[in-house]
Parts: sequence; C-alpha cells; structure tokens
Amino acid sequence: MQVDLTVIIINWNTKHLLSLCIQAVKDHTRKLSLQIIVVDNHSSDGSPEMVEQKFPDVTLIKNKKNRGYGKAGNQGLKRAEGKYVLILNSDVTVNSGCLDDMFRFMESRPDIGASACKLTFPDGTLQHSCRKFPDFKTYLLMLLGVRFVFPGLKPFREYLMLDWDHSDIREVDQIMGSFMFIRDRVIKEVKGFDPRFWMYFEEVDLCLRIHEKGWKIAHYPYASAVHFLSKSSEQWGEVKTIKEYQKSLLKYFQKNRKWYEYCTLLAVSRIKYWFFIPILKLIKAPLRTNSELY
Repeated sequence: MQVDLTVIIINWNTKHLLSLCIQAVKDHTRKLSLQIIVVDNHSSDGSPEMVEQKFPDVTLIKNKKNRGYGKAGNQGLKRAEGKYVLILNSDVTVNSGCLDDMFRFMESRPDIGASACKLTFPDGTLQHSCRKFPDFKTYLLMLLGVRFVFPGLKPFREYLMLDWDHSDIREVDQIMGSFMFIRDRVIKEVKGFDPRFWMYFEEVDLCLRIHEKGWKIAHYPYASAVHFLSKSSEQWGEVKTIKEYQKSLLKYFQKNRKWYEYCTLLAVSRIKYWFFIPILKLIKAPLRTNSELY
C-alpha cells in the first residue's frame, strides 16, 4: 500500500543533527503515513549505529564509501513508496505541521511538481532558499570575485532573490536541495538526480529538468523548518568546499548551457584555482606559536 510521504535523509557525520531531524519528522507529522529512509555516506561518527538503536523503524542504507549527494539521493528514491518524496538534509528540523501543510498544498495544486517550505536559521532569521537559474554573466562575476567586493550588485541580488522576503506563495526557478518536496510521478519522469554531480548543483539540475517536463516549482511560506546549513560540507574545510563547488558549477554549465559559456568559466576557474586558492591557504594558515615549534 502506498504511503503518503517518503522522507529521504542524506547524512554524513552529523549524528546529533540527524537524530534531531528524524525525531522532528516523527513528532511534528500527525496526519500523514510516513516512510523514513536514511542514506548514510559512510559516516565515522556513529550515525548508522544511532539510527539502528534509536529509530529501528527507519530504513537505513549504509554506504561503504561517501557516494556524494546525488547518488545517495537516488539510492533512497529507489526504495521510496510514497505518493510524495521529501529530500531532506540531516541538518534540517521541520517545525510543527510542516509536512502536513506541504502535503495539503501540493494536493491543492496539481500543476506543481516540486515545492519548498520557508527555511530559517536557528536564530529565526530568514534563509534565502530560492534562486533563479544560473546565468553566465552572474557566475562570471562571481568567479572573478566581484561579489566579495560588491555583494549588493543587481545581478547578485536578482539571482539570489534577496529582495524577496519569502512571505508569499511564489513560483520559482529552483529551490534549495536541503528541502525538496516532490511528487513521486515527477521523480519518475526526470529519473532522479544526475549522478555525475557529486556535491552541489545536483538540485539545480534536477529543478531545471522538472521545469523542462512542464511542471512548476513553488515556495510555500506557511510551512517552515530550521536549517543549520552546511554541517556536513563544512567538515571538508573551505578550500575543498570551493573546489567541489566549482567542479559542479562547471558540470552544470557544460551540460545545460552554451559551449562558449562553459569554456569561459572553465578558464576563469583554472586561473582562480592557480592564484586565489594558494593565497586563501596562506591567509587561513594559523600562525604557529612557540610551543608548536618544538
């Protein structure tokens, strides 16, 4: 028998947050039949053991290596039995009634293939979680470092939708991969995530393919969740995070944009990697104290 909602949680070394995430889904969802799947990307912090002991009713997929976000997501999707699927980061805790409200909204809007709730930071401030699709001009400026000097420029504000307070229902280009509420039939139509995206831009590519199939994507502000933000990726360190982000950005442009846009961004990213990353390492390197010299 089909359940109302399958919640797929992708985890890597966030044991405490994962526990909070699962518990919040269970505690704050009252009207839906649930299937919860945790895909663990070879955590070393005891996450799988915690799930087995504390949540024996949760389906646990234990990978023998970190397979990345897209492949892990697809593993969960193959086991999904819900009418809807929620792709959820382990560092997100849903608020009371969130998933019930999202389900009701999607049932009332058969033209919408995927949606997202309002996300906030732990202090309650808004997290801008919707964006327009990446365009060449904006990302060229970003790779050149212009955003660090002039963060308020119009291209950045428009791309990140910073002038919108996320207080109304709105159709958008893309939603953040940390919370994606998707119809099961839509997932089947687009065949899940593109596994070539190891981390970053896999959700952007998925949203683009959902739009190409004729479905709409919407932000629904009357349901909310707290996002602790990047608690897995921050364990890599800033340099590796930048490297993975740029690799996925280039894959996205190579796959979905014009060839000369990809080639230009590739050239700029190589220059940035050769010159900017060593400077960043130098700036971030801590000064050694006398005690560290012996």
